[in-house]
Amino acid sequence: MELTEQERQFLQTRTRFVRTWRYVGLVLLIGLGGFAGALISLVPWLANPFAVSTLLERGSVPPSTLILSAALLPVAVLTCLLLALTIVLLTFVAFSNEQKYLAILRRCAEASAAAPERYPSAGSGTTGQHGSRTSRESVD
Repeated sequence: MELTEQERQFLQTRTRFVRTWRYVGLVLLIGLGGFAGALISLVPWLANPFAVSTLLERGSVPPSTLILSAALLPVAVLTCLLLALTIVLLTFVAFSNEQKYLAILRRCAEASAAAPERYPSAGSGTTGQHGSRTSRESVD
């Protein structure tokens, strides 16, 4: 079965993405972990809820910080919603690619089912004493 030029190009692009993702994904995970660690240790009131609750219990949070936090809360919620939307959209893209893969595999399966067998199936033909082919069988 021959693939179309568009299908070949699609498979080459996907192969390139799969090969590079290992490295890009690892760098992103390390960067994300480093960023989270830096936020927790350097700016605990942004990322550490236990530090924030301790500061609030002591009453050592200035009113200006509380006002700023209250103003930024909607921004944080909207950012989380935008991230969730992005994940859903990327999932749609992933499933679209999956449909393309399945269509290619279906075409391959249909072509192989329609084509006559080129090689004898396992178990057909005459085998020798130990299951090996005899000299009467020829293989292309």
